[in-house]
Amino acid sequence: SRVSSTDVSEILLEQSYHVATLDHDAERIFDESYRFIGRLAPNVGMKGSTSGG
Repeated sequence: SRVSSTDVSEILLEQSYHVATLDHDAERIFDESYRFIGRLAPNVGMKGSTSGG
C-alpha cells in the first residue's frame, strides 16, 4: 500500500500475530505511535495546549 507522507518508517512486529495491539508487541506499538505523534505535533497533550480545530 502507499502512504502519502514523507515521514514513513516500517517496524517489524516479530512477536505478534493477528491482533498486534493485544499481543506481545503491544507496548512497542503504543510507544512508537506516541513518539511519531510527538514528532508531528509536539504540543499535543501538553497542559495548556488546545486542539486548534
